[in-house]
Amino acid sequence: METGMEKWDDCETALARMAAAAQKQLEGYGKPELREEIKTLVKRALGRGTALRDPVFWPAGMLALGLEEYAGRLTRRTEREGAAKTEEEGRGDGTGKTVGSQKPDVRQEALDADKAVCNFLKKWITGGAKVTYVDDALSGYVLLRRYERMAESGLHGGNTGDGAMEMEPEAYRQAARRIAAQMKAAPRDQAGAIVYRAGRGNEYIFADGAGMTAMFLSRYGALFDDREATELAVTQLRSFLRCGMDRRSGLPYHGYELTDKVKYGLVGWGRAVGWLLMGLVVTVTSLPETHGAYEELKRGYSRLVLATEQWQREDGMYAWQLGAAEGPADTSATAMISYAAAVGVRADILGEEHRIRLNQSIKALLEMTGQDGRVQGALAECMGFAEHPQTYGCYPWGQGAALAFLSAMR
Repeated sequence: METGMEKWDDCETALARMAAAAQKQLEGYGKPELREEIKTLVKRALGRGTALRDPVFWPAGMLALGLEEYAGRLTRRTEREGAAKTEEEGRGDGTGKTVGSQKPDVRQEALDADKAVCNFLKKWITGGAKVTYVDDALSGYVLLRRYERMAESGLHGGNTGDGAMEMEPEAYRQAARRIAAQMKAAPRDQAGAIVYRAGRGNEYIFADGAGMTAMFLSRYGALFDDREATELAVTQLRSFLRCGMDRRSGLPYHGYELTDKVKYGLVGWGRAVGWLLMGLVVTVTSLPETHGAYEELKRGYSRLVLATEQWQREDGMYAWQLGAAEGPADTSATAMISYAAAVGVRADILGEEHRIRLNQSIKALLEMTGQDGRVQGALAECMGFAEHPQTYGCYPWGQGAALAFLSAMR
């Protein structure tokens, strides 16, 4: 069997096809099949409730994060190559081609990824940037990343070069403010942690919600000097590290409830670990080192990385539940955990020795990626605490996380 890079001519080709598959999934997200539409109509006719359709729900946010990482990576590559031009590059080689120039297909890949994220965020912004669920914070974080990249590159609104119309940076800024206001107004428990699904008779705090809200709020606080947002982000992570962790393993439960002092779900569910790590690394890299919580959260992040890496399998993957190492592997958990570690290495929070494990994960994820760019082997959506249907396939959370991780590493 072909493994890792043997399956691909190069990682660039794999990334390009993964990005193309992610674009297709993002464009089709939230568009139900005819049979699903009929079921919804029947339920409404019978007076039964139906779930709100949220076009920026976390699966779409994960796809957008992967595409934004990929587009940013290609943009940085273009800028590096432009800055490194030599006399030879401008001379040509007698074939009519410019020596060392950026390949047209690479430029097009960047444009395609940009267009997908641009269109996704534009629909949300023009619709008022409404936050339907706590999980929408992930898409909010992508919005901030795009705003930040536009500022760094001196980009403005207008035609992106492929027919898509980019919004002005101010539109992103105003949308971010609306999202932040909704996050600040979200119901919280007594310690200030944002309740995952308010109005359901409980005050459950999920690792998912803690990680995603911390990502958005910490980055928003750093970009716009909003102390309230920063402190709210810190509260989410401090609360989870104090109330939602397993003392023996150092791994998180899926969630907890402060009022009854009970921890819920499985210890070390892979994606819960990934969400918490992502929230921690984004917050630590957003906080000034002088902040009172900086060292505490940095230690929490580093310890969780070490506790997690002990469970990496010989094939480079992580199991769907870390301790069930002989059970099914989960590409979404592997990619999320590895992405969070890669960001830490890139920010010099983690040492270079972690790259060995990250490279093992790269090979494993490439093995699970088909020639059509679709990443297989992701665990199906969680239905609640300790409710994990053992169905594996190509899902947005696996596709987007894998694309984000490989783009951050290369």
